[in-house]
Amino acid sequence: MPKRLIPADQLDKLAENGWLRDHGIATLRPPVVKLYAPEAKAAWLLSEADPDDPDVFFGLRDDGLGCPYLGYVSVRVLRSTYDRVLYDPSFKTVYTLRRYEGLARTHGHIVDI
Repeated sequence: MPKRLIPADQLDKLAENGWLRDHGIATLRPPVVKLYAPEAKAAWLLSEADPDDPDVFFGLRDDGLGCPYLGYVSVRVLRSTYDRVLYDPSFKTVYTLRRYEGLARTHGHIVDI
């Protein structure tokens, strides 16, 4: 079993956000977690977990190709695609997910604030 990538308290927050969205209570929550693959210059700002699959998360995807977008991502797939996927413990949400998306599209990648 691989080491847990996302801390339990943040997994709980991601699950809560997914439940809220699934029940129509909230939409497009702020990002909770940042993951990144340094060698690929890829990063993901995750805002919620899929209530039906705890390995799948929604957020801002920057797969290192210069075209960030909002979408779903599987941590299992990230780990099998990239050499290293790391959790960024220093990430603090400053903006809404939409604002991060706008900045990322302007710059061609997720911008560290």
